[in-house]
Amino acid sequence: MKETYELDLSPLLFETEPNKEMKWEFDKLKCLEFLYLNITIHIDQPLLNRFLRNKLNPLQVNLVACKDVPYKTEPQYKPVFSIFEFVDQRKFKTLEKPQQASCKFNHKHVFLLGGMDYVMLKELLAT
Repeated sequence: MKETYELDLSPLLFETEPNKEMKWEFDKLKCLEFLYLNITIHIDQPLLNRFLRNKLNPLQVNLVACKDVPYKTEPQYKPVFSIFEFVDQRKFKTLEKPQQASCKFNHKHVFLLGGMDYVMLKELLAT
């Protein structure tokens, strides 16, 4: 494959209402066969029932944007992405965006906190 894109489906775990959609839009793809690619996932019921939601305790983080990115238009400069590290060292990476002065990621990621020690989590969040 010439090009791959990772899709983060974790926000589907946070949804509590049925009939939700997630959309991804890619343009200016590197491979020559596609100019644009749109992917939509529709769910008709929540993935977690009330019992699992209470047990797994999902926490959603929304990374909106970053600003003051060094802006270079030359093709050798790579796209911009962000890596978010949670307090327990779990990480997620956003999709790559073209380099510009401010980048809008609008990326959501869900961490399941139910397996963590509540006292340790509270201390990590406080510090």
